[in-house]
Amino acid sequence: LTRLYLGAGAVKILSCDASWRDLSAVHWHFQSQPLPNIFGGIAYNSLPNHPLGEIIALGILIIEMAAPFLFLSPSSAIRRVAFFMNNILMAAIMLFGNFGP
Repeated sequence: LTRLYLGAGAVKILSCDASWRDLSAVHWHFQSQPLPNIFGGIAYNSLPNHPLGEIIALGILIIEMAAPFLFLSPSSAIRRVAFFMNNILMAAIMLFGNFGP
């Protein structure tokens, strides 16, 4: 799990994609979904000029780059925080994506 998250975050940072640098990647993600569900469509229409889209993109980067190190912590409380961060990200992906019933 640590390697997966670090890889996902590193690809976003190292790709030199301007949308991750200016934190507009979430808007482009919602635009490019082939079959968006109702929540994805609402998010796409409401986030283009809203700072919440930038906050979400920054949150994704933080979760993907910080949580992997928290998973390795000797403290169970810190590992729980990493687990919670992971679950928030996965729930958002399931809520806004179109992955079947």
